Amino acid sequence: MDNITEIKNYILFLKEKCSLEITLHTYENEHLISSCELIAFNIHGNPHCIYVKTFPNAHKHCVERQSKIKDKCKNGPFCGTCYAGVFEYVYPICDGVSQVGFICVSGYRNNNCNSYIEKASKDYSIPIKNLRKTSPNVSCIDKVIKYVNRHYAENLTLSRICTALSCSRSSISHNFKKITGKGFSEYLNSVRLESAKSLLLHTKLSITEISYAVGFNDSNYFSYIFKSHTGMSPYLYRKNNM
Repeated sequence: MDNITEIKNYILFLKEKCSLEITLHTYENEHLISSCELIAFNIHGNPHCIYVKTFPNAHKHCVERQSKIKDKCKNGPFCGTCYAGVFEYVYPICDGVSQVGFICVSGYRNNNCNSYIEKASKDYSIPIKNLRKTSPNVSCIDKVIKYVNRHYAENLTLSRICTALSCSRSSISHNFKKITGKGFSEYLNSVRLESAKSLLLHTKLSITEISYAVGFNDSNYFSYIFKSHTGMSPYLYRKNNM
């Protein structure tokens, strides 16, 4: 068993048996994340975090915060509460020579989360009642999100998910957007597109190969969806960001 498979299996154990959220972040050496087995873990599946990120300024803050975490990781592992009230354990990833990224472990809140939630609500105009009710505890929608993050590259439909998770289709349809800020199809496409962006930048796979690798069965449709979300074709995205 190679190291990538071992990492994947351990992450799945933590997610499924311990109800934790695991997110991998890498810097220059993106080959770890661009592995098809690990790409799903580059996207945060915590419903609380997903909801917060539907507010543009809050999402921008999340992105800007990454550089601060990178700097703090130079001193080793640490624990802390993010601005939105989620307690996290952060552990640096090293390649034997230098730090190449970090792992975030979350999925719970500590006793001080209310003060963070109140501040986030005020700073980013997020309804506080929604922040308080989108608990990271396991729920039907949380299970759907985790299932999508794990199986997005397959022929995934809402009906298949309902069968696999024994969830009501009407319940998912009614609650998914309330919790995540996106409809089911929109969320599925966003997961696939984030994976595609990484593959475009960090592999030599063709656009057609990438479209199939992330779950699109038609490369032309993939290009259409990609351009509608990013404002440019997959080819230009790769060219402009290399």
